[in-house]
Amino acid sequence: MLKRSLSIILSLCIIFAMIPLSGVAVSAATSGTCGENLSWTLDDEGTLTISGTGAMDDWTSYSKVPWYSNRSDILTVVIEEGVTSIGNYAFYNCDAITDITLVDGLISIGSSAFYWCDGLTSVEIPASVTNIGSLAFYDCSALTNINVDQDNQYYTSVEGILFDKEMTTLFVYPQTKAGDYVVPEGVTTIAERAFYDCDNLTSIEIPDSVTSIGKAAFSFCGVLTSVAIPSGVTSIAEKAFSYCYKLANVEIPGSVTSIGEEAFYSCYKLTTVEIPESVTSIGYNAFGNCDKLTSFVVSEYNQYYSSIDGVIFNKEQNELLIYPTGKEGTYAIPYGVTSIGNYAFNNCNKLTGIEIPDSVTR
Repeated sequence: MLKRSLSIILSLCIIFAMIPLSGVAVSAATSGTCGENLSWTLDDEGTLTISGTGAMDDWTSYSKVPWYSNRSDILTVVIEEGVTSIGNYAFYNCDAITDITLVDGLISIGSSAFYWCDGLTSVEIPASVTNIGSLAFYDCSALTNINVDQDNQYYTSVEGILFDKEMTTLFVYPQTKAGDYVVPEGVTTIAERAFYDCDNLTSIEIPDSVTSIGKAAFSFCGVLTSVAIPSGVTSIAEKAFSYCYKLANVEIPGSVTSIGEEAFYSCYKLTTVEIPESVTSIGYNAFGNCDKLTSFVVSEYNQYYSSIDGVIFNKEQNELLIYPTGKEGTYAIPYGVTSIGNYAFNNCNKLTGIEIPDSVTR
């Protein structure tokens, strides 16, 4: 009797094991909607297909994108005819993607749409695209070429580099491009993060036509050694050249009126910086963490700043503003100084002693 009961129990276990528990299995969704009239599917081969008509949703965060939890499985993206836009953050951090097919009829590519797609090597922009959002191809570390259809009326590409149609704004320089680069004459604006993390860029020649260098435009260009900023530039945006480590020489022209926050932060090989008479503002930590920077030389004609022994003061020389982070030894603040500015000695790790006179009240 006991043997028969055990036999029945064993048989039942085998039968139940063979029944698929489709309603119980837990897995990430592989299909759904991504716009009012758009749907998405991800097949077993890693192809994500967006189909339907109209615009894709715009997401406020990458974590809200419906296929984000499947991002490591997405190898290829196909945007089918009828889709008019790619939403913000759509493929953020989808680092397994190696190929994207964009069809003619697509109008807009959202901000940060392909941000951090490390496997992406080349992108073809169709003729219909009228808007590419900021940081759309930001930090795509394997990107070598962005190719724009010649019939596109808003954008163009030259040697895989993305410009506006009139070639007055340089938007994206692919990160893997190596060697020297000469920005074409006629370009007036280098966009935000245009050359970000271009670790193989050894030198850059910027024409006199350029008047604007965007935020973090050359940030993390680690092997860039020298930059001559053209005479038409009036403002160096924040973090424009931050973390350019082998950058040893920077020429700031007499047209520049402002130097943004952290503009040259962590440019370890800078030793001396000349501030022209035109400069009226220097942002917080503009030259912070520059380990070898020992001296600032401010033009005697500057109406806002002055320098004494390589240290930056206000014009009246009663406020100490910036002490070079690479200056060694002890330092005696000149008598007559009444104020030490915010972060004046920030990151001054080689400063061994300081003498503050009785005149300092703040």
